[in-house]
This record gives sequence, structure tokens and C-alpha cells, in this order.
Amino acid sequence: MFERFTRPARDLVRDAVRMGEEQGGAVTPDHLFLALFERGDTLSARLLEDVGLDRGQAIRLVVEKSAAAG
Repeated sequence: MFERFTRPARDLVRDAVRMGEEQGGAVTPDHLFLALFERGDTLSARLLEDVGLDRGQAIRLVVEKSAAAG
């Protein structure tokens, strides 16, 4: 299924899957979002940082969202 993905996209999905497994659950969009920051040399990480969002802020947003959801 991932053969058509670029190498960076496959790496991103792998990072998200690892995060989901470490948290004992399924992969969610939150894991994909956080995985964008795992490799700081990606265009998406640079774009998010350019708009003022760093890795720490992203983690806090996801944790707050998860806590609010229950």
C-alpha cells in the first residue's frame, strides 16, 4: 500500500505507527501530526515552525485535546 508514497511519507507513517503503538492504541491523526516534528528537516516541520508552532507546543495541543476528549 505504501509503495506509492515517497520515502519521507513512508517514514512519517512509520513514526506515527510507532507513536501509536507506544501509547498502546491505534494510530490517530494526532500521531501523524506529531510525527511531522520527528524529522525537523522536512518541509512540513519547517512550515509549521514558520507559522510559530514548535514541537513542544504541538505536543501540548495534542495532550490537551486528548484530556478534553476524555
